[in-house]
Amino acid sequence: MAVALVALGRVEEASREIAAMLKKEPDYRISKARSWPYKDQTVLDLYFERLRAAGAPE
Repeated sequence: MAVALVALGRVEEASREIAAMLKKEPDYRISKARSWPYKDQTVLDLYFERLRAAGAPE
């Protein structure tokens, strides 16, 4: 949800989504998700860039 909100320019809402997610999963880090198998690295990089914009921890 946060990634889509950032894409729509609704960064403040996206940040609230990240904060809510971190309450449920306090150990979440973008670096952990980097190991996801995904065919198109460009798409994955964009996904992580938007998570960063929303305030997800590295």
